[in-house]
Amino acid sequence: MKVYIFGAGASLGSQDTSQLQPQLHAPLINNLFDSQYHTYASDVFVSKSRIEQLKKLIGDESIEEWLTKGWTKLGEPHGKEALAAGRKLFGDLALYIWWTMVQISTTYSDTSGYHAFLQKLAQVDDKDECAFINFNYDLLLDKALNNVYGYTLGGALDYYTTYNYLKPHGSVNWFVNMRDTDRRLSRTDLHGGREILLNRMASNMFSGEPIGKQLTILDPANTNLYNLDSFFQLVYTDGKYGFPIVLLPLSAKMYDLIDGFMDRMRAEFNRIFSQATDVYVIGYRANDELFNEMSKNAPRNTKLHVVGRESAKDIQKNILDANSQFIAGDVYTEGFLDFIEKMH
Repeated sequence: MKVYIFGAGASLGSQDTSQLQPQLHAPLINNLFDSQYHTYASDVFVSKSRIEQLKKLIGDESIEEWLTKGWTKLGEPHGKEALAAGRKLFGDLALYIWWTMVQISTTYSDTSGYHAFLQKLAQVDDKDECAFINFNYDLLLDKALNNVYGYTLGGALDYYTTYNYLKPHGSVNWFVNMRDTDRRLSRTDLHGGREILLNRMASNMFSGEPIGKQLTILDPANTNLYNLDSFFQLVYTDGKYGFPIVLLPLSAKMYDLIDGFMDRMRAEFNRIFSQATDVYVIGYRANDELFNEMSKNAPRNTKLHVVGRESAKDIQKNILDANSQFIAGDVYTEGFLDFIEKMH
């Protein structure tokens, strides 16, 4: 089985950024808080000044590491007020990242790199089974799978796993329903505008209790996803709401947040990697705990190929040093589109 793993660099590399406004460029992790995306914060009632302040606080540090420290600290004993403020901050960030990636998802077209990649994969037709592991929240690859292969990706997680398509960090079209203990919105609140609902979501998302297994998964082409008013009027009703499954970019992810989600992902990782003959790391640094957990199931002498830019050779070396089951494959240093052209 050929396993293709996509990181943020793949989504950015799939876009023709010369034809897009900067706020529609798929962000790399350390660009998430850049000024061109601040308008999306306002849309979900997160103040731009809050995002600007966070960017200053992070400075030259990795966003992943900074958020990881904050998440770890949140698990320590706190007074009621400090705990509520910390949880609300992470809830605000989840909504901001969710809505930003929803907007990035609108840029898909049949001229995208993902579309070309899937077409090329079908043309090569080497009879090998393929699997796709996508660490991005956006729907650029999801839409390509629907448009090129006709894959149905709405309704249930089984539709994804049937096609060997895993999104272990979540997806902007996946929602986990509110807990029984989360307070519904009253009829008065429902007519009070979006801000009340979004504030309730942000405040309760990380309340300290795991969220249940029940998911709502929208088809990536569902237009209600791309309009906040339509989404909240048609997808959730009767005072209920849900939380987007957007596991924030931490070095050690918040996998225990959703009951059973990571157990399901691990079972799929084991199944897919145990059959791997080639692993392609595309636009992804592969330096987090989950990659090492996934890759340990690969058979010995699995070929590791890396697609990226200047750092691609270093990424391959680092992975090989940490994972003895891999052997060196090809390295592509001219980006995703160049790799697609050279596929054979």
